[in-house]
Amino acid sequence: MSDPEQREEPPPPAIPPQSRRSLSINSFQRVIDQRIADAESAGFFDNLPGAGKPLQLDDDALTPEEDRAAYRLLKNAGYSLPWIELRKTIEAEQSKLAAWIDRANRGWANTGPNQQQRLRDEYRQRLTEINRLITNYNLSAPPVVGQLPLLQPWRELRKLGPE
Repeated sequence: MSDPEQREEPPPPAIPPQSRRSLSINSFQRVIDQRIADAESAGFFDNLPGAGKPLQLDDDALTPEEDRAAYRLLKNAGYSLPWIELRKTIEAEQSKLAAWIDRANRGWANTGPNQQQRLRDEYRQRLTEINRLITNYNLSAPPVVGQLPLLQPWRELRKLGPE
């Protein structure tokens, strides 16, 4: 005998294999974008609280309470979190390196083999320094912001004159 309140649920309908498909990150993003566009055209975003007002981007609700005062002091003094400052430094060094490569390549044909080797050595040294900064960044930045890839010297050296 079976208890009438403990009826077995019928199994869910089987999904035919041809209708199953995995979503790539791009197709998933397109679905999200389409849903947002549909909601916007249907007026779901009209008359939201705070519409037309500037965003409060200095909200520190996600910052641990014990760190908030220190972070505010840094911000008010014109600084940001150490890992953010380090990322700015990395980006500045990468820009300097790109300008250096451009200058070196413009004069490459007029330099002798010894000078070209010195340029390659200097380039390797600069790459090593940027990779050191990237490693420090990757060790100090929170995992949620992602890691920066290290520069690959063997690939980067291709940018400096013909070998």
